[in-house]
Amino acid sequence: MSKWQRWALAGVALLAPAAAHAVDPAVKCESDKLKAVGKYVYCRLLAESKAARSFAEPDFSKCDAQFMEKWAEMEEKAAAQSTSCWTTGDGTAVQGSTSSFTDSIADQLGLPAY
Repeated sequence: MSKWQRWALAGVALLAPAAAHAVDPAVKCESDKLKAVGKYVYCRLLAESKAARSFAEPDFSKCDAQFMEKWAEMEEKAAAQSTSCWTTGDGTAVQGSTSSFTDSIADQLGLPAY
């Protein structure tokens, strides 16, 4: 194998994984939704933590607004790319499930329910 053939083969080997890892917009949307749920859980539990330190009621308004805004952006972005997320219009349902989950965690830790 000539030196140039080896260089060409090395170039193909380096570029092939990049093309193979191109993510379908619908798959990316679902992945981003999971990430957004994780951030929402973190935000709510952080609000619980801050409230517990001051014996106050947690304020989730910032978390809720950011979550719904991000959720809509993800679905709009997928639609702009002529596709859709695997699920659509489910932001409120996912937000409710996530809120119930974090409320349950706070309850298990003995935090007061407001």
